[in-house]
Amino acid sequence: MPFPTFVNCCKKCVLTRRDHSQVEHTVTEEATGIDLVGAQLRIACGATLEELGLVQQKIQLRGFAIQCRVTTENPSQGFRPDAGTISRCRLPTGKGVRLDHSDCFIGARISPYYDSLLIKCIFSGHDLASAIRTGVRALKELQICGIQTNQAFLIRLIKHPSFAAGNCWTSFIDDTPELFLSDDSVDPAQGLLRFLADAAVNGSRIQGQTV
Repeated sequence: MPFPTFVNCCKKCVLTRRDHSQVEHTVTEEATGIDLVGAQLRIACGATLEELGLVQQKIQLRGFAIQCRVTTENPSQGFRPDAGTISRCRLPTGKGVRLDHSDCFIGARISPYYDSLLIKCIFSGHDLASAIRTGVRALKELQICGIQTNQAFLIRLIKHPSFAAGNCWTSFIDDTPELFLSDDSVDPAQGLLRFLADAAVNGSRIQGQTV
């Protein structure tokens, strides 16, 4: 059956009918305070929009929200999916941060045969700038080791001046090569472990020093 969907745009919230659920429903939920999934279930059980208070004149925006989809992909290699086992996982928290995730924990095995989505990170604030600041802070706090993600790419994306000014277009990513800097940097903790392991196996490369 058709589900009611709220389509969030820059200046108003338009109530429409769709034959599918809204992919970015988390953005609309944070911007309006409406539980869309809960409303859909209640409507499926027979409730009306009026009974739920979901009439256009009562729907008010209360800020801005951004959804960043953290995936197990390498953006610098054409968004090539990665697979493996998560060896370290630290998720961000705090005001304005909402995380929707499932298999994101130490020891989780990521398969190459399914959707590469790992976490949906939703950041909200009273304006776009504050939502971006919250997003940058939370994405920097996010630590996932053992598998490649698009985390650094997302930080560069939401920090970009065009994005911050709300001046993006459908081919923005393709037209902005500076977003695709190398994502092959090594996490500091992993770098130390690699150094110690190499020194234990091969000996120190520092002249006059032994392990």
